[in-house]
Formats: sequence, structure tokens, C-alpha cells
Amino acid sequence: MKRKRFFTGLLVMVFSMSLILSTNDLLAQRNAGRNFRGQDQAGFKGNRMSQQRNARSVQRADRIRRTPRIPNLTDEQKKQIKELRMKNAKELLPLKNQLAEKKARLRTLSTVDQVKMNEIEKVIDEIGSINVQIMKKNAAQQQNFRKLLTEEQRIACDSKSGRGKNTRPVRRFRQRQRD
Repeated sequence: MKRKRFFTGLLVMVFSMSLILSTNDLLAQRNAGRNFRGQDQAGFKGNRMSQQRNARSVQRADRIRRTPRIPNLTDEQKKQIKELRMKNAKELLPLKNQLAEKKARLRTLSTVDQVKMNEIEKVIDEIGSINVQIMKKNAAQQQNFRKLLTEEQRIACDSKSGRGKNTRPVRRFRQRQRD
């Protein structure tokens, strides 16, 4: 009798230990590479897509802040370039705010039950005119920037133009569905 209880207890203990270990392995695989707060080693929360988005936004911010890679820029040129950028940013801020408002208005008009196409077309025209103003200001700023450069620097700058954000093929990542 004692022997039967001993083996039953041993069997229950082995079964429960195996269940605990297998559950622990499953949980470890589900959160692989994450600490107890749900962050991965890089400190990002969320999945890999959000990590890539965060990395791209940091790169974009670095690109905006730094002066372009033009050879032999003097300190005076760097100062003038910085002033030009600040001036252009101040001029563009109200236009970008208006553009965001118009896009929100367009979204609102497009999602109502009774759509009024003449109002939608009017807002689209306003968005187009704001975009034209922004492009004109950017073109003027680029020409003012080029005026600050020497011939050699201008050639280096012009050879780098066209390597903007739309030159690489777009990669779309599919999110895996998790059950």
C-alpha cells in the first residue's frame, strides 16, 4: 500500500514537473528576446515592425539636423546654411499646418453619409495650392543654398541631388498573424 502511494505520488510529481517545464519553454519562445517589461534588448516595445519604424524616424531626424555632406564647408557657410534652414522652416510651418487641416477636412468630408463632391473638390484644390506654395518655397530655399557654395561644392551637391527618399524600391513587410 505504501509502495503504491509512493509510486502514485512520484508519478504525479514527475508529470507536474514536466508540465511546468514545457509551459516555461513555450512562454520563453513566445517572448524570445524580451525582458520582463515586454521590451527587447534594444529597448523598443512592440514587434519588429515598430522597431524598424523607430529606427527610420531616428535616421530621418539625423538627416534633417545635419548639414549635407559637401566637401570643405567653412564655418561661415555652415552658419549661413543653418540660418537658411531655420528661415525656411519658419515659413513652411504655417503652410504645413494648413495642409494637415485640409487633409483632415477632406477625410471628414469623405466619410460622411451624404458626400458632397463639390466641397471635396474644393478642399482638394486648396490642398493642391498649398502643396504648390510649399514646393515653390523649397525650390527658392534650394537655390539660395546653392548660392552660398563654391563651384566645386555646387558640383558635389548637384551630383548628390536626386538621391532622396523615393529612389529605393519600396519594401512592404507583412505582419504575421498571431493566434
